[in-house]
Amino acid sequence: MPDKVSRESSFKIPRGLSQPALKAQLNPRTRIENSFIIKGACNMIICKNESNNRKNSIVTIETPSPIGTIFAGGTDEGIYFIEFIDEENKDNQVKKLEKIFRKRLVPGFCIHFETLTKQLSEYFDGSRSQFNIPLVINGTDFQKKAWKALLAIPYGETIFYQEQAIALKNTKAVRAVANANRNNRISIIIPCHRVIGKDGSMTGYAGGIWRKKLLLKLENENK
Repeated sequence: MPDKVSRESSFKIPRGLSQPALKAQLNPRTRIENSFIIKGACNMIICKNESNNRKNSIVTIETPSPIGTIFAGGTDEGIYFIEFIDEENKDNQVKKLEKIFRKRLVPGFCIHFETLTKQLSEYFDGSRSQFNIPLVINGTDFQKKAWKALLAIPYGETIFYQEQAIALKNTKAVRAVANANRNNRISIIIPCHRVIGKDGSMTGYAGGIWRKKLLLKLENENK
């Protein structure tokens, strides 16, 4: 059964990033909440047409960020996933998520999207350090414990996979912990990017190592 939680987490991104990759991803005039207003206006209509199938579906939205398009899904219960999406892999990513959640993904309007996009916008412009939005956590008991341990990592800090395993009172579970982190579907809010290799290496991140490096750099500069 999924766990529904309301999570407050710290995260800030500094202003004035100069990396070419960031400039290419987001028009500086674009705000996330603006894209939501545009999408929401038309997606409300889609949502009405899909209302009879809501129990078997997760409503989705795509919204820009400085490090790529964010693909999020939710229902009235809360947010199911927040991932970075690349256009060339979108179809495969959608199929994978549908298989994981056993629900259809349908573009539309969810009551939590306005809060989510607003908080993400504030987070990316550096004015928000905490998130407060209901999450629906799907996973095995071990995965849920591993993700709970991630929520305890302070903003701007990192730990080793071994330290996360110790927090779970299972020192031999390093690989299992790494695998659980890789399967975390709620990026940023559940901060799997804050776990690194014992030698300081940027090991494994589903959103891409380059994003993990930037997130850690940005947090460190603004803690």
